[in-house]
Amino acid sequence: THSKDLGLELLLLKSIPICALQAAMEGFEVMTMDEAAKIGDIFTTTTGCVDVINSKHLDSMKDGAIVCN
Repeated sequence: THSKDLGLELLLLKSIPICALQAAMEGFEVMTMDEAAKIGDIFTTTTGCVDVINSKHLDSMKDGAIVCN
């Protein structure tokens, strides 16, 4: 994929189990927000749901992490 050509690793966080399974079957790495918060560099939310990223997640993010909401 284009993102891999650029050296990017894309992780998907899916709150609906069937959507997580589908993303995994398409080759994406899927994990919880608790797991991703510790290792990610850039976070975007596109669900339209509230509390996708909360204060616990913000506290566990690396210094310099970018959050787009």
